[in-house]
Amino acid sequence: MIDEFVALPLVELDRLLEAIRRRGVRAPVQRTQLSAELLVDVLPYVSLLARFDSDAALETFVATVVMQRRIAAKAPRPELVWSGPEPKNSQARHTSVVLRSLFEAAQREVFIAGYSFHGGSDVLAPLRAAMDRGVTVEIVLDCSQHEVYVETRGEEILRTVVSSFWKKVWPHASPRPSLLYDPRTLRRSPPGAYGRWFPECSMHAKCVVVDDEVALVGSANFTERAQDNNLEVGVLVRERSFVHGLVHQWNAVRSAGFVLPVDEG
Repeated sequence: MIDEFVALPLVELDRLLEAIRRRGVRAPVQRTQLSAELLVDVLPYVSLLARFDSDAALETFVATVVMQRRIAAKAPRPELVWSGPEPKNSQARHTSVVLRSLFEAAQREVFIAGYSFHGGSDVLAPLRAAMDRGVTVEIVLDCSQHEVYVETRGEEILRTVVSSFWKKVWPHASPRPSLLYDPRTLRRSPPGAYGRWFPECSMHAKCVVVDDEVALVGSANFTERAQDNNLEVGVLVRERSFVHGLVHQWNAVRSAGFVLPVDEG
C-alpha cells in the first residue's frame, strides 16, 4: 500500500501536505477530513495515514514522500536506444544518432569498451574530431576473435589485433586513442573442429562513458552493421551514481590487472 501511496500524483501529495500543515487534516486521519479537503485520490489510503498518532509524525511522513518524489522528478531518466527496424510509434533513439551525439558533445574524455570494431572507421569518425579538440580517448579491445590454427603466443595475437585496429579502424597517425585489452582473451585452447585454436573467453562488454557524466550501455558493437541494421538495444544513462559506479567498476578491473594497457613501445 505504501508503494501505491508514494506513486500518487505529486500535485495530490502536495495538496495533502498543505492540508496537514494548516490542520485541515490531523492525526489520526479520518475519511471525513480527506473528503472535506476534496482529497479523493488519497481516500483509499486513510488506513495507512491513520497509523500516525501525532500531527508531527504525519507531517514528517508526507513531507518525506513529497521530497523524494521531487528528487525523482528532477533526476534524468534512462533513454531507450535502438538499432534496426522501428515501428511508427517507436519511443527509442537510434543507436548511431546517440553515439555520434555523445562523441560530438565530449569535452574531456571518452571511454569505450567494444567487442567488435570491424569496418568501424566511419562510426568512430566523430571521435577523431573530438580528439582534435583535445578530448582523450581510451578503448578496450577484444582479442578473442583473432583466429589462429597453430599454437601462437599471446604477444603475437595482441600485436596482430592492435595492428589491425590501427590499419582498418583508426588509420590516422595522430591523434590516437590509448588502447587496453583483457589478457585472458589472448589464451587459446587446443584445436577442435577445423583445426582452430579456441579462445577461453571474450571481452564482450559494449559501453561508452563520456566525461564521467553520461553512459551508453547496450548490445550494439561499434560497427556500421550493428549501429544501423542489426536489431540492437541499449540504454543511455545520465544518472550520476550509475555512471560513477560504471567508471569505478572499470577502474577496479584495471587495478586488479584484468584489463591492461597496450604497450606499443
